[in-house]
Amino acid sequence: MSFSTNSPAIIFIVDDDDDLRESLSAVLETRGYSVHGFDNAESAITAISEATGVPMIMMVDGSLPGMEGRDAIARVASTHPQIKIIAIS
Repeated sequence: MSFSTNSPAIIFIVDDDDDLRESLSAVLETRGYSVHGFDNAESAITAISEATGVPMIMMVDGSLPGMEGRDAIARVASTHPQIKIIAIS
C-alpha cells in the first residue's frame, strides 16, 4: 500500500468494530481526508512502515485483538512522533 504525498491528508482509523470504523471513515472522507481503516494494530503499523506517506492522524481503539491500542500508540509514537494520535473507545 502506498500513499502519495500530493493526496489529501491521510487518516488511519484502527478499530475492530466494522460499523464504527466505516462510519468514521465516511464522515472524514466527506470532509476531504484520505481515510484508511484497519481492524487491528499490526496491519496499521505495517502500512505505516511500508507507506511512502504516513498518516497525519491515527485514531486507535483502546481494546483491539492482538496488540492492544495502548501498545500500538506507544510504538507509533516512538517511531513516528509526527503522527497525531487520538485514542478512541
